[in-house]
Amino acid sequence: MMPTFYSFYHNTTTNLRVYNRSLIDFGSLMLVKEDLKKNEMLDSVLHANIDHAVKALSQVQPSRLQGATLLITGESLLVKICPPLVNKTKMHFLVTTVDGWPQLHQQVVCSDKISLQDIKESHFLGHRCQDQQNSCLQQAREVVAQGLTPKQLQIRCNKLFLTYTTADDKNAINPDVDIITIQTECKLRPSLCGFGGLLEAKSWLEQEKSKKQGLISCIDYVLKQYAVCKSENSFIYNFIIQSEGEMARIDNKSKRTCFVFCNSEGVSMFPPWS
Repeated sequence: MMPTFYSFYHNTTTNLRVYNRSLIDFGSLMLVKEDLKKNEMLDSVLHANIDHAVKALSQVQPSRLQGATLLITGESLLVKICPPLVNKTKMHFLVTTVDGWPQLHQQVVCSDKISLQDIKESHFLGHRCQDQQNSCLQQAREVVAQGLTPKQLQIRCNKLFLTYTTADDKNAINPDVDIITIQTECKLRPSLCGFGGLLEAKSWLEQEKSKKQGLISCIDYVLKQYAVCKSENSFIYNFIIQSEGEMARIDNKSKRTCFVFCNSEGVSMFPPWS
């Protein structure tokens, strides 16, 4: 499990550099980057994470960045950008490296209980949910509507890492009791069926899961099958594609399902098309 925002925010390590900024924006991040470079503190990991922060936070509603706290990790340095005056900020952002890639994590601090009013659409702006049948926003609202009272509600949906937490996040948390995690599955529902629907799904994967080339190879394989089949309407299937430990479902509103797998030996499909 990733360290909590509280542990990062109250980090007392000597490898800590603090910048006081009332607003986190492109200009403030560039000034921080330049200062780190001038003081020879800008390692390659920190450099990449700051660049990712610039890109990722450009998709965040500006009002959420006013008075927020941003933490950026490097190889041995933690950079903290926070308001100049002590306040009880409700928005925390963290950019850290996971499996060699920068990730943006967001935390919304609620009161003593996570309510429906806390789950705002503005927190999901710029996010393209991978579950097109029941979005992560809707799933989060359903959890809260059930009357459950976790200390943390974590949403893990493709590129979105969003946590709602109560004000007592600093206290001990029992993951089995106090944390509810919504982990979405990739369920695509194209507006078209058959060849056109697969092109839609491929475009989505290229934009949202560009590192998962195996999934894209699965779709390319099926597209080639459509190119040679005599009647496209005879091969309207739902597809389950799997590669690199990840799976995606493509719903074409069919009663039949076709499985496509990609591994080091190539791509295979069941049932095969004749």
